[in-house]
Amino acid sequence: MPSIAPRNWFPDGTSGRTDIAVAGLALVVVAQNAVIGTALAWSWAVVGFVTFAVAMGPVASSGFGSRVGTWFREIGVAGRVLVIVAFAVAAWFARTTVEAVATPLSSVGTGGLFAVVVFVAARTLYTRIEE
Repeated sequence: MPSIAPRNWFPDGTSGRTDIAVAGLALVVVAQNAVIGTALAWSWAVVGFVTFAVAMGPVASSGFGSRVGTWFREIGVAGRVLVIVAFAVAAWFARTTVEAVATPLSSVGTGGLFAVVVFVAARTLYTRIEE
């Protein structure tokens, strides 16, 4: 079973162009939501940030995270696209159907996107320091 020490939370190597591009796009969305912020509940954004950070760090480096990662890679590109689209459709359906879900769902997503930005930045800095 892999160690869940903080030094093992990052994948080997530095952040690639795709990682940095995704983090850049996420930062734009986070900034837009923070500035406009009409449907942003900060407490839910913190929940999203912590949840995503834990999922990308210690959970991803655990045995369970390794199994999920392996499964996700084995289903191929089409399978990954299908899983992501199914999740997006379910989130959209919940948001449009249940009035009370819109603000928490958007806020959790904003916090999660900010966690992605922080994770990519930390990974990039960590690999630069280690070199």
